[in-house]
Amino acid sequence: MDAQEEVEALRRALSDKDAEMERLLYRVSHDLQEPLRKISAFSQLLRRDLGDDLPARAAEDLSYVLDASSRMQAMLEGLLVLSRVGRRELVMASLQTRACAEQALLSAGVGEIATRWEALPALRMDRDLLIDCYRRGLENALRYADPNEALRLTFTAEERGDAWVLGVSDNGRGVPDADAERIFEPFVRLHPRAVPGAGMGLAIVARRVEQIGGRAWVEPSEGGGAHLRFTMPKAGGPR
Repeated sequence: MDAQEEVEALRRALSDKDAEMERLLYRVSHDLQEPLRKISAFSQLLRRDLGDDLPARAAEDLSYVLDASSRMQAMLEGLLVLSRVGRRELVMASLQTRACAEQALLSAGVGEIATRWEALPALRMDRDLLIDCYRRGLENALRYADPNEALRLTFTAEERGDAWVLGVSDNGRGVPDADAERIFEPFVRLHPRAVPGAGMGLAIVARRVEQIGGRAWVEPSEGGGAHLRFTMPKAGGPR
């Protein structure tokens, strides 16, 4: 076996391992949801059945159980989505990036905020993938918005050789340099007590972008905040 054949064999072995890990993640996240739903459902029934007979301290304890169940449910749902990345065949088509970003704004429920637009390109890309990357970036911007300042967003675009670098810049709390890579790992939240969420949004963005041969990262925004950026190959990435 020559060097090229060895490399190809190693590539196939790694691909098989990745597929096996995805299947394991799917089974774990799917199968754990059923007992978790029962914990939540019976906790709610217990609260309803006891009604006024439920002592205050027991009611508080029960609220912790329900809150933990809800957070675990969100984490499992995020893990389930993450395990499915790469399973769906991409549907490449010519599209307008701005139209996808506007759809993501609606899906994320951003509402009436100050929004600035750079000249966004036409691309050959999977529409659902691009909208999902924008939507999850927007949801992250909403979660980490500065409570003392109105949220402002800028949709950015920069042409770099055979790819476009798209992004969303905000004026929120920003991301410390030490956490700039860590936030793309599953379950990572910078302010877990103050900010809701399962810590899966940016991990999913990173995996989706990797699926088409790009990458995602975060930079500081001008004047504070965070600038989520991701590359979209002009040719549509790997098929």
